[in-house]
Amino acid sequence: MHYSDHLIILRWLLLLVVLPGLAGCGFHPRGQEMTPPPQLSPVSVSGLANHHPFYRELTHQLEVSGVKLTTDEQAASTLLKIHSQKTDRRVLSVNARNNTVEYEIVESLQYSIQRPPDAAGGEPLFLSTHRILFNPGIQILGRDREENLLREDMYKQLARLLINQLAAVR
Repeated sequence: MHYSDHLIILRWLLLLVVLPGLAGCGFHPRGQEMTPPPQLSPVSVSGLANHHPFYRELTHQLEVSGVKLTTDEQAASTLLKIHSQKTDRRVLSVNARNNTVEYEIVESLQYSIQRPPDAAGGEPLFLSTHRILFNPGIQILGRDREENLLREDMYKQLARLLINQLAAVR
């Protein structure tokens, strides 16, 4: 056997050793979400108004992933309490005229999961997502629309992250 043949065999062996470890640690390729187990249903979500964009996105994604929702906390198998949802925008850079050129947009969420519902609530958990918004100083309406689209995308990401946290609860 040649040296290159040994390298190929070594690479395959390494791949066979690493892949099961990645599968066991909860790693999932991007875009592949975990599905909450059926025993979590029904879930009661509280802490946000029903018309809040994040609440609508979260409940939509929960339903799509097969989770039943209830407004009755007594009938719920799992309580998902949103303690706070914050929206922030920070200046990242300015130009020579001291006008803002870039913003960092931050959406953060503090929540807790109670399972079973009569159990004492654990420490609140925290999730956040960040995006950068370029502000060339012109096209104000376009910039506002872009910011709204970024926030919608951030709500989707936060909802997916939260559902993955729910899926990890046993």
